Amino acid sequence: MKKLLICFVLWGVLSSPSQAQVVLNPNIGIAFSDLDASNDFLALEGSSALRVGIDFRVGNKDVFFQPGVHYLRQSVDVTAFGINAEGETRVQNLQVPLAAGLRITPRENMLALRGKAGIVPTFLLQLDESTELQLTKDDVAGYRTDVVVGMGLDIALLITLDVQYSFGLQDYLEEGDGSEGLLMVTAGIKFGRGNALYGR
Repeated sequence: MKKLLICFVLWGVLSSPSQAQVVLNPNIGIAFSDLDASNDFLALEGSSALRVGIDFRVGNKDVFFQPGVHYLRQSVDVTAFGINAEGETRVQNLQVPLAAGLRITPRENMLALRGKAGIVPTFLLQLDESTELQLTKDDVAGYRTDVVVGMGLDIALLITLDVQYSFGLQDYLEEGDGSEGLLMVTAGIKFGRGNALYGR
């Protein structure tokens, strides 16, 4: 996995010389989790989440490299088997997606359709620990890697709409089974050098 991360970074650097196009894309949206993780003591199920972040598109012509930084705050339903208790907690994650994308529609169109795929390293920032549910931050994996695929639409050189899904490659709990998938829907704006390249 480390080699894959290095390859993505090197590709982004080598594909962004002085003539490359650079677009900034701050965005916000919601995510829906299909988390279903458990061990002998706990069961976790995901629900909704808030996602806020910024992506950078760097590339030439119709191919681009898209790194980003995102904050994800989600609700997780918890069942504690030993004490027969149920409740909800909040989990905060930092996502650092590294994706490659391709423009699909002709450049003269005002609606620019694009696809992308990549990996999403995810770091646990905070978990609201609960004595009643016997849940601590140490129960949840501090680092996970996901694979993401998605489609996006640029509207009139400014507005972006994206739908993407990430597949968890690792267990959500430190000791247990079950990964997390996220369906994410976001909207944003884009600006910066080369805005026209991705808009028409």
